[in-house]
Amino acid sequence: MDIWELSEGQRVNVKVNNLYQPIGEESTCLCRFIGTMVRKAEFAPISYLNLHEMPNNKKEEMWSTIELKFQFQLFDSEEDVDKVILKHVKKWFLLDMSTKWRQWTNELKSQIFDENQIVK
Repeated sequence: MDIWELSEGQRVNVKVNNLYQPIGEESTCLCRFIGTMVRKAEFAPISYLNLHEMPNNKKEEMWSTIELKFQFQLFDSEEDVDKVILKHVKKWFLLDMSTKWRQWTNELKSQIFDENQIVK
């Protein structure tokens, strides 16, 4: 399933456990989507040394995209989570996104950066 191609209003249901972590098949889809998002310069530019330097509006834009493409439900319910639980899911997202972004920037650095090359 290509999440980027979902029609407007269509969302993937993701179950979360008691620790507000995504579980089930759809959680894999969510995690992969986050991975593709952090590789897109319009969402997560690599021009920052660390994620703390990235403006909050970039992080909020990524979260808004997640909310447009996914809806979250507790593992034992068919109802969408409330705003309190959604805040916990957002915390999980920010941690996961941070890890994936750091891995991506490290991968790029290892492929491109040449420490023997002199910068003018």
